[in-house]
Amino acid sequence: MEKIKNKLLGVIRGENFSANAVMALIIGLIIAFNVIVYALTVRFSLYLYSPDVDDYSLSGAMDESFRKAEEDGHGVKVIFCAPLNEAGVPDTSAQEVVAFYRTALEYKTRYPEFIELEFVNIYTKKVYGEDGKETGEFADLSKYQEKNADGSPVPLGEVSVIFVSDVTHKAVVDIGASAFIYDPASNSSDFTAYSGEEFFAAMVNRVLKTDADKTAYFTSYHGEKTDVAFATMLANAGYNISMIDLRKSEIPEDAGLVVISNPVKDFERSANSKVRSEIERLGTYMENGGNLYVALDPYTDKLHVLENFLEDYGIKVSSVEREGKIYRNIVKDSSNAITLDNFTMVCEFADNGEATKIADTVKKYSDSGVILKECAALELSGNARELLVSSAQSSLHAGKDVTDDEGGYCVAAISTYTNSDGQTSNLFVTPGVYLTASDILLAGGYANRSFIHALLEDVYGCDSVIHGCEPIYIHENTTLRNLTMRAATVYTVIIMTVPVVLAAVGAVVYVKRKNK
Repeated sequence: MEKIKNKLLGVIRGENFSANAVMALIIGLIIAFNVIVYALTVRFSLYLYSPDVDDYSLSGAMDESFRKAEEDGHGVKVIFCAPLNEAGVPDTSAQEVVAFYRTALEYKTRYPEFIELEFVNIYTKKVYGEDGKETGEFADLSKYQEKNADGSPVPLGEVSVIFVSDVTHKAVVDIGASAFIYDPASNSSDFTAYSGEEFFAAMVNRVLKTDADKTAYFTSYHGEKTDVAFATMLANAGYNISMIDLRKSEIPEDAGLVVISNPVKDFERSANSKVRSEIERLGTYMENGGNLYVALDPYTDKLHVLENFLEDYGIKVSSVEREGKIYRNIVKDSSNAITLDNFTMVCEFADNGEATKIADTVKKYSDSGVILKECAALELSGNARELLVSSAQSSLHAGKDVTDDEGGYCVAAISTYTNSDGQTSNLFVTPGVYLTASDILLAGGYANRSFIHALLEDVYGCDSVIHGCEPIYIHENTTLRNLTMRAATVYTVIIMTVPVVLAAVGAVVYVKRKNK
């Protein structure tokens, strides 16, 4: 043992090693350090994030709401259309149902007097209790079935789950399509994320409500693209989801929100007074206290009719004309960018009442920033107000030209209008399509989900928003956190400091030994 100790001390003192050998050792350590840092950066870095797929624990976001409902004498029964097997999970091959059962069990454990679980064999209609044993009863599930447009009942199956309260009931025909989300960009039919906690809470809220449901209508016919995760968030906030073709119909009275998401074709303006056009129907809806959400792709040709409509509310997409062609003014942010091209950035909240209110709500649930990518600037007038802005170091680019470098550009805005009857309409516009992209809304490293929730609650007056529930990834899907170029510089300096220090120490040792 003493021999080994003496040898180690000799190595530390440099005995039996030439100066070149010591230098080679230090260089080897530097290389090894950098390899390790790179490997950790790729797999478990400071700016990559991958949630734990097996974590079904609850955030506690609904504690206050559910306990109040329980104190008011309410309760909710959750009926799975499959009995429990010997393993204590629903007897079905659908893994989505098994996952949702685990979430339901977590809720049952947390609120034992408020949540009741029941299991029904969809084929025999036999009822099973929470212990998996037959109760001797038979269930009539037909009373819970939804109706198709033609009045026929929507069939229930093993993947169906029914929520029942003393107020009303709601049957979820396919729990996989409701509580699970897939990213269309992945070209796969596999689910990529699970939002079971939020969906469960949303359904409990829905069956406890006494007021009429509101619907979020997504416009169609203009090449719109609907983000699955965004639609799921709206559904979890209490909206029914539907499509509407404004060429054929007026906006129904149950519309709580109309969404225009990434249109590539313009809206129609009537050539004569006998035919109501799309834009006229949209105008009537807003005149009568409607809520409108608009996301525009800055690389799409100018949509003159729709954009003129938005300008009537004081919101204009910034652009310049070059040789007869219109170019959008795209924001590049050298300070708050998270990509080398500076087009993907962390936005700042504007300095006004509405923006501050939303910022305060967001900060309760997220310490990150809102991310936008390749977004144009907005020019505001009248009653329009900024919500999100770029940093003071940002600039505007149209094609290859820099058109402005003053910084602080508006990238998301709201406008309100109050009619003679006192009804208020609310308009939100962002000249970019990345705010509600599925990968952004499913990533834990961004505040986009919290921002959308705050927008629904504080601007659109939605009272069923569920804050604080994060989705769980089904497949590994690491995502870039909002590490700005400014923060990346600090991170790079820190990473480089250790090898630089090692190299300096090595150089000193080398020189001293050489001069002995």
